[in-house]
Parts: sequence; C-alpha cells; structure tokens
Amino acid sequence: MSGATLPHRIVSERLRPLARVVLVLLSVWGGVACDRKTVQDPFARQLQIDAGSVASPPGDGGSDDDLLIVDDEGLEHQESDPSLGGRCLSDSQCDDGVECTADECDTALGRCRFTAQDEQCQDGAYCNGAEVCVLGLGCRPGEPITCDDGSPCTIDRCIEETRECERLERDVDGDGDPDAHCVERGGDCNDLDPAISSLQPEVCGNLRDDDCDGSTDEADCSAPHYDDCSVALVVSAPTSERLTLDAVKPDTAASCSEIGARDLAIDLDVQEAADVVITIRGDSDDFAVALRGDCGEETDELACAVAVAQSDDEALARVLLRASKPGHYGAIVFKQGAGELELSVDFLEPTEAAGNETCEGASPLVPGQSVSVQLLGAEADHATRCDAETGAGDLVYRFTLDEPHDVRVAALPSDPGMAPVLALRSAGCASIDDELACVEKDAAELFARSLEAGTYYVVVSAAVAGQLDLLLLLDDPSEPPPGESCDDPRSLLPGQLVSLPLDGYADDVVSSCLVSGRDAVLSLQLEQASDVLVKQRLTRGDTGAVALLDASCDGTEPLACVSGQDPPLRAVSHALPAGVYHVVSESLRANPVSVFAAVRPARPAIIVAGADTCDEAELIPEIGGLFTGNTGAAYADYTSSCDVANVTPGGAPDQILRLDLSERSRVILDGSDSRFSVLLNLRRGPECPGTEIFGGCANIDDNGSYIENVLDAGTYYVQVDGYAGRSGQWALEVFVLPEP
Repeated sequence: MSGATLPHRIVSERLRPLARVVLVLLSVWGGVACDRKTVQDPFARQLQIDAGSVASPPGDGGSDDDLLIVDDEGLEHQESDPSLGGRCLSDSQCDDGVECTADECDTALGRCRFTAQDEQCQDGAYCNGAEVCVLGLGCRPGEPITCDDGSPCTIDRCIEETRECERLERDVDGDGDPDAHCVERGGDCNDLDPAISSLQPEVCGNLRDDDCDGSTDEADCSAPHYDDCSVALVVSAPTSERLTLDAVKPDTAASCSEIGARDLAIDLDVQEAADVVITIRGDSDDFAVALRGDCGEETDELACAVAVAQSDDEALARVLLRASKPGHYGAIVFKQGAGELELSVDFLEPTEAAGNETCEGASPLVPGQSVSVQLLGAEADHATRCDAETGAGDLVYRFTLDEPHDVRVAALPSDPGMAPVLALRSAGCASIDDELACVEKDAAELFARSLEAGTYYVVVSAAVAGQLDLLLLLDDPSEPPPGESCDDPRSLLPGQLVSLPLDGYADDVVSSCLVSGRDAVLSLQLEQASDVLVKQRLTRGDTGAVALLDASCDGTEPLACVSGQDPPLRAVSHALPAGVYHVVSESLRANPVSVFAAVRPARPAIIVAGADTCDEAELIPEIGGLFTGNTGAAYADYTSSCDVANVTPGGAPDQILRLDLSERSRVILDGSDSRFSVLLNLRRGPECPGTEIFGGCANIDDNGSYIENVLDAGTYYVQVDGYAGRSGQWALEVFVLPEP
C-alpha cells in the first residue's frame, strides 16, 4: 500500500554502496564539493523544513530523477532511477499516490524510494495472467496465459480451476472420440456428427457406418427403440424399465434439453384420474425429461426437469403430471450420447395443487407437529441467498411467536437425493432482503437464536422435486456463545489455535464465502503492517469456509476467503495496516472446527531468479516472506517422494531455497497460489539438498501443496518442484513462528 514502510530489495541494495562512496568523497573534498551544483545536499533545507516548509514533492523535476554516480576512475555521471522521487528526511514525506507501491525515504540518498509491489495487484484469477504494478501508473493487466501448442489436432484452453493448460485431442463434435485423421488412437471417422464414432453402436437400416469400422449395417447392429412418438413406449400402469438410447436420434427438443441430445418417446396412457410421477436415474447428469400434453408438440410442454447429481455415479430427474384426466400424454427423455437410463413411473391418487405457493397463502407450521411437503409440481417463486441449484419449486409456511424463542426447522426428505433448501424470512417475506438465514443440501436444519415475538416464514425447496417432512421446534431463548456475532468476537492471538464447537452457534454473518454455514467470529489485533494467513481445519466430509474481514466485519466483501471440503482451508492477505480484523469460521454441518492465524511483518514479495542449484539457493529470512519464481527455465535436479510414479529422473524442473533457523520454530510453507500443480519438498541440511524430513513432501493432491512442521534449529532447504512434470510460475508463502 502507498505510504507503507517496507524495505527495497533489489535497486536500493545495489545503489546504496555507490551512494556511500559519494558521501565519503563529499566529506573528504569538503568545501570544494559543496560548490558543485551537480551535487545537492539532501539536508541543506533542514532549517526551512523545521520552520514549516515541506520537502520537494516526489520527482519534482530536474536532477531529482537522476543519481550522481562516481565510477572507478573518479568520473561523475548521472544514472536514471525511476524508483526515486523528491528529497526527503522521513517516510511521511514520501507518497507517490500509487496504491501498489511501498513508499519510504531512502536515508542514504535523502530521496524518496518507491517500490512496485506486484502482489498488491493480483485479482486472484490465473488465466488472465499475473497483474503488475508499474511505477507512476499503478496496477496494469498481465499477459494472459496462452495454451496454444501450435497443433491443429489439439483443442487448447486455460483451466481457471486447476490453473493449468488443458490440451485435448481434437474432438469437434464432443462425442468423446478423437478425430481419426489426427491421432492414431482416435477412431472418429466423422468428427462433425456426434452420432458417428468408434464408440457408437452400429444402427440398423440407416445405410451409414455409425461405429466407424468400415462396414455398414452389419449383423450385430442395434435397432432403435421408441425413437419418436409414432413408436413410443406405452405405459399404462406402474412401471420400471431400462431405456437404451444407443440407436435413437435427436428428433425434438424441450426447454431444459441440450442441443443435439438423443431422445426417445413415452406414451402415458392414463386410464383414470391420477398423479403420474416419472423418475429417471442415470450414472451421470447428462439427461433430462419433459412432459407434454401432446407427445409430438414441442409447444405443449407441461413440465421439464434436468438431472441433478446425487453422487459420483448417480443422478436423478423427476416430473409430475398432477391430477391428470384420462387420456394420452407424452414424456420425452433426453440424453447426451448413447447409454442407458432407468425409468420409473408411478400412478398415485390425484391431488390438488398446493395453495401455499406465495407468502400470502402460506400454510401454518405448528411447533412439534410434522408437516408433509410435496414439492412435485410446485412453482419456483422465491429466490434465496443459498446458492444451491434447485430443480424443484418452492412452498411457503408460516409460524407466529408470542414471545422470544430459539427456533429450529428441520427437513427430512423421503429421497436422500432431494437435497432440501430452507430459508427463514421475517414478516415482510416477499423479498430476499427479508431472509434471516438459509441452509441447503444435506444440512437441512435451520437454527435461529432468540427470535423476537412476531410472524415468520419458511420457504422450502430442494435440488430434486419430491416429498419431505417439515418440523418446527421451539426452545427457550439461550445465551449466545462468545464469538457468535461481530458484536462479541472471541479473541484470536497470532500463533494461537482456537477450537470452535459450531453446533452451538447460529448463522449470523452474511458471507459471500459460504452462505449457509454456522459461523463464529474471532478478533485479530495487528500491531504493525502485516501479512496474515488464517487456517481452518474441518471434520472430514464437512464443507466449511474461513474468511478474513476488516473492522467493519462485512462478510460480503472479505479481504480474503476460501471455502471447500479439503482441510486445511487457508486464506492469505498481504500488507494489512495495523488495526483490528475479524476472522469468520464456518461449517455447513455445524461440526467442530479449529482456527489458527499466522502473522509476519509486511514486506514486498521476493523474486527468486536462478536458484536452480544448491550453490544458488535463495535465502529465506527467518521472519519468512512471500517468494515468487518460475521453474520453466530451471533444470530437473532433485526428486521428491510424493511425485507421481514413473516420472523421468529428477522429475520436473525445480528451484531451491534455504532457511536457517536459530531456534526451534513452527514453519508453514504454502504453495497453493502457484499457477501450476506445484510440489513442495522440505529437506534437512546441513548439506544441500539435504534429507527429506517426515511429512516434508506435499503435492497438489494434498490440498494445494501445504507443509506445516515444528523444526529444530538448523539449516533446511525448500525444493519448489512440479507435480507430474509440470512447471511454471509459483508463489510460496513462508511463515516462521515461535514453537507452540
């Protein structure tokens, strides 16, 4: 940040010895040097400054942008230094107005020194390149990552999630079979038609080579089943059947189907009034189902649902034909590519549409009495802050409190894959601004502490339509635990581990990091400008988040935050001014968590150039720091135990850093902000590269290359490597803390 007092590492370290030479010569030459107008005494205006005038502004013209250099032969010349500003006596006189520079007074020269800090400009995105700080201009865009390998037989793109280039064999039609004209293992003889490839079955009677084997309509060909409404599968009673879409063609479309999806038709023969429920299951979420009043009319659509993944190997889509009169109706099943789906059709007693679609028609909730909620056929009328994808509509329920109570609302789905969503709203109800809290997916128990007397509403939805039981429970008002809200945060000291039993906490902080988690708030005091890493450990299987907020404790605009399932979660923020900050810890399942904060004095990132061998190892100061480099130009010198199997000798290119500890310390190494799958290896010296310590190897599979270890005094080496041969730009956070 502008105005921060941070050391300049590269330019000033090189120029200060030269400046000292100038000052020594001045002291020797005495009055002779004072007469030289090319040399200015930085303290000549001390009396004027003491009297109230100010130092020259940064870069105030003339020779202020140049530095007088005396070479080995005693000759003088001017050397331009764009990082120098006007004359100064203290840091407070130096401010270039650029937010991404560190501004200080270089007392050896008596001049302001402005150091660009690229890390202040990073937007967190990978594919748009690394942003840079330009002296005098501020933050500027970086060079976007180019993944083009120059081959017409690959489709190249940058993947933001993995921070890597993806190079796929050319597959224009997206059928999973590479173009046979490009690669030897590709078998697609027509890469413009997804219905033709070596992965497809041969279809009988269409006079084309569907499976790319060089023959047409051979004996083992597959005949299409239920390809259109004229040959639809007729269903007039409860049915379970396996549907094969291998040979069907894309004949029609629906509001929720993908372009080019294969489709087959079902004729629903309803012989008496009934609720007809159609459920489709598959091993991937690439399908959908639509209901029509007339099978062949796309405009006669009654309902449409896309598949929602229930697990890694199961997805589900469900639609309802409510209180249908006797007659024929159509159902169209869509799927991307060939494969099989499981069809279930149920004929149930007819029901009327729910009357509680809106807040005005909300149905009552009685404490302690379970209510059956049927979301099939409900419309989606209400938005929620919970960001779950809800394939079902929503219904509204209300309850009234005559006095304050703790409130719990639980949803028990009949189908484990429904993933309910509950939102609690105040008396206004109609707007999302009235939402007090929400929960989603498998943690569908909503808790609110000490709600005041009044009327409240519960909006119920789910990822997949179906039936669930809704239960309201009331308890006497309870006292909040320490740290439940920003008004009463718990204290978090640097280097301290705090355990939080979040089942006793409510969801009080509106957060953009994890909307529906139970949360606790901790207060962190910084005594000086600092870099901060906050870490959270979760229970396995839980989803959590940790965020660093400023004094306002506004969770919608965190300084840093991270959410996910793989512990430990880490969020880092640099160059924070001294003051009070808040750490918000969240858990979707309200499981216990632990939170830790590592703090070090703020300093600019150190660029690691070279460091390819032990002789060039970059020294890590004992206070730690942020280090950046690029292994692309390095050699593969050292192996690592946690690298992928069967790599070439030495593995990926690597760089070496050295850390000398004067006392036993907790050391944290975090490479998760690197721009490729970085691998870290911590080795014990004294000789380089040393011996890998226990737990000293971490790759991308270990949650972003993170090592935390308590180390004895001694010499250590950090090897920055690449997983599975990868290389590129890396960033390494190093925190060295007192022994716990």
